[in-house]
Amino acid sequence: MITFSFKQLRQVRSGCNSVAGRLACAVALVAVAMAAGCSSPEVPEAQPATEQGQPMSRDGAAPEEHVGETSRAMVIAVGEQVLLVNTETQAPYYPTIPEGGLTDVEGRPISPDQLAVGNVVEVTGNGIMLESYPGQYPGVTAIRVVEQGKPEDAQKYQALIDELAASGATEGAVPFASAAYRTETADASLLLEPAGYTWEMPDGTVDSQELNLTEADGSVTTSLNDARISDKTDVTVMFDVPAQGVAVTRMPLAATASGHAVDATAAEEAVECLLSGSDAAFSIQPDSLYVVSANFEAGQVIYAFVALPPRS
Repeated sequence: MITFSFKQLRQVRSGCNSVAGRLACAVALVAVAMAAGCSSPEVPEAQPATEQGQPMSRDGAAPEEHVGETSRAMVIAVGEQVLLVNTETQAPYYPTIPEGGLTDVEGRPISPDQLAVGNVVEVTGNGIMLESYPGQYPGVTAIRVVEQGKPEDAQKYQALIDELAASGATEGAVPFASAAYRTETADASLLLEPAGYTWEMPDGTVDSQELNLTEADGSVTTSLNDARISDKTDVTVMFDVPAQGVAVTRMPLAATASGHAVDATAAEEAVECLLSGSDAAFSIQPDSLYVVSANFEAGQVIYAFVALPPRS
């Protein structure tokens, strides 16, 4: 079984001939080479606005309406993360707020820190909610405030807020991530739970978890979620909170009797990616293990997933 402490991850060593050594070196390279990780996009030229405050397209027309599934939710917590509760199902979730896709009751673009507890919002997206608690909604395309509300309106959810705070599922928790991609038949998302981390908690204590990517027989651990793709595919990894730096590495996989293992005959490679806000975009290909290292203000988190061919 291959496990690594974060002290080991920060030491790029020679002698990477074994599978374990090659994987350790690849992960260490990701952990320390953040400067060579995801690049940031160029800032686009500002566009004029319509009378309603919405940005106009380059041909002068107002932007098209966002399409998809819509639902209503109430803002019950703000801070590093915005926490919503679906007003119909009463289910709490963290939305991924799209850049430029958040507007106030007048249709004017606003930033997430302008949301307030008690706001009622209309959320538009692909409807795919990741199975975590609270839920994760990475496929959001637009959020519009439809009622200002007031903080007192959220008091009916106080028991839920207290429960999440007691479980460490609110501000200060190690962030989760999600990966969204498109196949020939559907939009897909998968939850990326932290595979390893060092994290400073709000009270100043530092929590850590060793990284473990393989089972005792050398196969890739079955706890990693998989993206099922038939060819090279674009993927966007979205984090609960904005990342300060992201680096991605790929390890080719080989099929084994018990699953998949890192291919000892192939070289690992750094993956070019683009970081924009809380999103890291890059391309993936089948039969690969991807290790995503993200730096945040409170620490470093390693995520991992595998890309495999579709099930027959």
